[in-house]
Amino acid sequence: MNTQNIWTFLLTHTVVQGGLIFLVLLLIKDGNRAAKKVMAWLTLVFALLTLNYLAEYFRWFDAAPHLIWVTAPLWFLPGPLVLLFTSFSTKADFHLRWHHAIHLLPFLLSIVYILPFYQLDAAEKWTYFEDILNQKGVSNPYYLYAYLASMAIYFSLSAFLFHHYFQRAHELMSNGAIYGYTWIKYLFLILAAFVVGAMLYAQLLTWHFTSFITIDYLTYLLLCISVQFIGMIAIHFPKQFFVSPISDFQESANESNLSEAQLQQHLQQLHALMEKEQPYTDPTLRLSDLSLKLNIPAHQLSQILNQEVGKNFFQFINDYRVEAVKRYLLGPEYVNYTILAIALMCGFNSSTSFYRIFKQQTGVTPKEFRSNYLERVE
Repeated sequence: MNTQNIWTFLLTHTVVQGGLIFLVLLLIKDGNRAAKKVMAWLTLVFALLTLNYLAEYFRWFDAAPHLIWVTAPLWFLPGPLVLLFTSFSTKADFHLRWHHAIHLLPFLLSIVYILPFYQLDAAEKWTYFEDILNQKGVSNPYYLYAYLASMAIYFSLSAFLFHHYFQRAHELMSNGAIYGYTWIKYLFLILAAFVVGAMLYAQLLTWHFTSFITIDYLTYLLLCISVQFIGMIAIHFPKQFFVSPISDFQESANESNLSEAQLQQHLQQLHALMEKEQPYTDPTLRLSDLSLKLNIPAHQLSQILNQEVGKNFFQFINDYRVEAVKRYLLGPEYVNYTILAIALMCGFNSSTSFYRIFKQQTGVTPKEFRSNYLERVE
């Protein structure tokens, strides 16, 4: 029997942590609960797949041969679960329907494919499993490539949906926290690394099984990283992990039927509202909120911003916020205010996004902007 080492210790820790994360995400009641539940099940699937590796490594199947390959069909679940998580995260009107069950078809087909093995008695299962190990080869590379291809397709589609989401978020949201959602990029990079790494490793096993089977833990370490990453961000930084779904709308100029005179009139009303009521100081301000204040449809307001101002909603609102910050930074009555305090007063809710946006618009940091002004005054 193999003994514990640093790699198996890490994988064991991942299994335990995956189970704990699963429970914590299910118990958290605030926020996007649907997305959290899906992510909880994804974490559990990764933990169970890692546990299966440990069972093979430590030969736990010697005592429980009926558990051999019980988790094999689970390889077809991460792809659909990631897509489901993406849908709940990015679409406010998304609901599970019966037709979504089609995504379980690869999982169910894999069960049917392995069913003859499941029906064997314990001795036959163990003999078959030992024969595969003694042959020193991959039992069925096509099965492996099938679930990796499934993952690649679902992960790619999910990445595309998130890309579209962030494009729409700039049109509908003023919150600079969308800059903080870089975890999504990292998550998909890890998932992509696992798929590519697993495919390359399968090729290496086919080429020379004996030489490369001893490092098979490397692909599971990528699963380990995924679980650790999900756990750290989801538990400690839930606002950065679970994005706010948005509703889509059509903003075609043909649908709004606004004349140039009407566009200019609404634009004047918009600027007057921004100067008088300063809605940009609300860090959660959305396009729909501003359209209600102006009593015009959201798609018409979007058209006004795009055609008459030449900016999307995110840029427009943050222009006002930056100008407000600049006024406060130069005001003598605010000289004792910290830069972050001023930024929060003006509608920013993240220091990271504030500094990024301010420097993009002015070319200098807020501290440099204030220092340059004081130097000129002196």
